Amino acid sequence: MSDMNFLGDAVDLLTGYAEDRERTLTRQEREIVALRVRCEEAARRADLLEQFTRQFFEERQKIRSLVMKSLDIAIVKGDADISAIALAILGREHSKDFFGAVNKISGLR
Repeated sequence: MSDMNFLGDAVDLLTGYAEDRERTLTRQEREIVALRVRCEEAARRADLLEQFTRQFFEERQKIRSLVMKSLDIAIVKGDADISAIALAILGREHSKDFFGAVNKISGLR
C-alpha cells in the first residue's frame, strides 16, 4: 500500500508543479507582451521625435533664410520698419522652446 501512497504523492507533486509552471509561464507571457507593447510605443515616439526635430530645424532654416534676405534688402533700401519686422520674426523663431516641445511629445512633460 505504501507504493500507492508514494505514487499518489508523486502524482500530486507533479500536478502541482505543472500548475505552478503554467501560472509562471502565463505571467511571463503577459509580461513579455506588455514589454513588447511598451517597446513599440517607444519606437513610435522615437520616430515622431526624429520627424519633429528634422521638420523643426528645416522650417527654422527656411524662415531664417527668408528673413535674412528681407533684412538685407531692407538695410540696402534703408527701411527701418521692415528691418524691425524681420528682426522680430527672427527673434520669435529662435525663442521657440524646442526642448519643451520634445519633452511634451516624448511624454516627459
